[in-house]
Amino acid sequence: MPESSSGIEALRAKMAERSGDSVGVFREGGDGPSVGAGSAGQSSGPAQGRRSLTEVAHVTSVSPLWETFLYLCAKEAGSKTILELGTAAGISGCYLASAPSCRRFITVEGSPERARLAQAHLRQVVGCFELITASFDAALDRILPGLRDGIDLAFIDGSKKKGENLRLFDRLSARLNPGSVIIFDDIHWSTDLWNDWNVLGRRAGLTHAIGAGRFGLCLWGGGGVRPRTDTLYGIAGLDLYGVKQRLSRWRPG
Repeated sequence: MPESSSGIEALRAKMAERSGDSVGVFREGGDGPSVGAGSAGQSSGPAQGRRSLTEVAHVTSVSPLWETFLYLCAKEAGSKTILELGTAAGISGCYLASAPSCRRFITVEGSPERARLAQAHLRQVVGCFELITASFDAALDRILPGLRDGIDLAFIDGSKKKGENLRLFDRLSARLNPGSVIIFDDIHWSTDLWNDWNVLGRRAGLTHAIGAGRFGLCLWGGGGVRPRTDTLYGIAGLDLYGVKQRLSRWRPG
C-alpha cells in the first residue's frame, strides 16, 4: 500500500460522515470546464439524480482492497502517464497518482459537483494532477492529441452502457504504450458489461486479458498479437466474485 493510504482513507471516512450532503450524477451532454489543482473548480453543468456522500464513499468509490490493487498495478508496471475515466470523489485517483513512477495523472469526471469534491481530495495527496470536467468523449478529444509520451495505465470506471468500454478502449488504443495496463471496473455489473469484457478479451493488440474479480485487467502489446485469457480464480474453477455479485442482485419473490 502507498505510504499515503491512511491519509486517503481518512479522507474517505470524513466524506462518509457527511451523510446529509449529496452530489449530482453526470448527465450526458453536461460538459463543464477543466478543473485544475490551482482553480476553484466552479461549474454548473446539469446533473440528473443525487448521491449522498456516504454512498459515494462506500458504494460509488472503489473499496480500500481494490484501491490497493490499483496502486500495485501502477507501481509494479512503472506507470508514468496514468489516465482515469471516471473520477468520482477522487479516491481511486489518489491511490493511482501515489505510484512512485507517476509523472502525469489525468482524470475525467462529468459531474461538476463530484469534480470539485475530487479536486479537494486530490490536492491533499497529489502534487500535480489534471482534472477535466467533461464527458469522456469531449475530454478525450482534448487529451489524446497531446499525449506525446502515450498512456502507461488507463483506468476506465464510468458508463455502464452496453458497448461503451469497447468503444473507449478503441479510442485509447492508438495512444497505448507497449506493456501498458488497461483496467476496467465492474465487469460483473450486468450481463452487458460481462459480455463486453469477453469481447475485449479477444481484441487484437492485447497480450493478456485477466479477470481479476471486480476488475478486468488487460496488458497491451500492440500489433496483431492475440491475447491470452486468464482468471485469478482459475485454480478454484469458480468465479466467486461473480457469484457474489449475482447473489447480491437476487431478491426472493
